[in-house]
Amino acid sequence: MIETSPGQITQVWFAAQGPKLAVYHHGVPKPRTLTEQELAAFASASYSVACPVRRGYLASTFTAPGSMASDAPITAEVVRQLGFETFVSFGFSGGGPRALADAALTPACLGAATFGTVAPTNREFDALAVMPEEDRGFVAGLRAEGMNLLPMFEGWAESNPAFQVGTEGWLADEISMVTDWGFEASSVSKPTVLFTGDADANVSPECSRWLHIQIVGSILEVLPGIDHDNVFTPETITKALSLLG
Repeated sequence: MIETSPGQITQVWFAAQGPKLAVYHHGVPKPRTLTEQELAAFASASYSVACPVRRGYLASTFTAPGSMASDAPITAEVVRQLGFETFVSFGFSGGGPRALADAALTPACLGAATFGTVAPTNREFDALAVMPEEDRGFVAGLRAEGMNLLPMFEGWAESNPAFQVGTEGWLADEISMVTDWGFEASSVSKPTVLFTGDADANVSPECSRWLHIQIVGSILEVLPGIDHDNVFTPETITKALSLLG
């Protein structure tokens, strides 16, 4: 546990396995430790790994919903308290924008890699247009009702053990994905690699393609036949680290 600001406790899984540091931002709504195979991919390049659990999940304090950008100072404090001066940031799905926020806003961040990341829904890219039609009303409800939807999310969590890890954090994550990120993707100037699967039915590959256009110098890796659950693997971790240098 790390006190990342007064009154804010952040649960962090940490694997000390090298002099360099990678931060992994989990997806929505499933904070998790990395597998032995995933950790080994980082270790082979001399990287320790920190996995911060976002606000409202598990033992991490929930304060209020925030933007993607609001998580960057928390990450920076985790890195500082773990004793590292620099890091690379990795993010899966809804964690992808957090990795990009680190690269945009945190001087200590050397680069970012995203895996099946979402794109902002309130910019010139129409992320709603690439969502299933039944999801668009859900997005409108999130924007209109915000945290007032907590009882509905608590009801869903009761029936799905995978979601019983912090309903406030889950709802806050959903809100952060459909409201202003707090930074522009085009402001990312650090090395960036975007992985997406062309068979991803959860997050359209068009999200990564749009981000690739916005982030000058970024590398886009479209993985043939790969779905959402298989875009973050030991193989893509190894490739991301090699591309980030």
